[in-house]
Amino acid sequence: MAWAAFAAVLLGVVLLLEWRAGAFTATFGTDASAHYLSGLMAHDWIAAGPGGNPVRHSIDYHAHLPPTSFGHLPPVFYAVEAVWMLGAGTGKASVLVLSAVVTAALGLVGAVGRRDGVRRTMPRALPARRSYWPNSTATA
Repeated sequence: MAWAAFAAVLLGVVLLLEWRAGAFTATFGTDASAHYLSGLMAHDWIAAGPGGNPVRHSIDYHAHLPPTSFGHLPPVFYAVEAVWMLGAGTGKASVLVLSAVVTAALGLVGAVGRRDGVRRTMPRALPARRSYWPNSTATA
């Protein structure tokens, strides 16, 4: 139960930092918007139902919207983002909350590893961080 409280505090701190930085009112920068659109493209493909060709969907998507970043990073974050968007919506605030949840989860992994004396927990989590974190920063 203490770990759940710790995770909730971490999530609260990250959300507060996002809010204080103006992330919820600022526009996404070029890189961040491409990552957001990658998750949105994956969401739309999943929402369209089974049987659709993902390559054809991507080509059609690029014909109508700005470029995405799909293929630049491992697709794990985009898959997580797409599933998150199915339940939490496709808005910017929803994706910022997802980023806060992932950040808090990685902080919890580091804390648990430190408590257990496993000094290699965080280095093992860093590749996951690169897969999940959308590399987005809000710009004013």
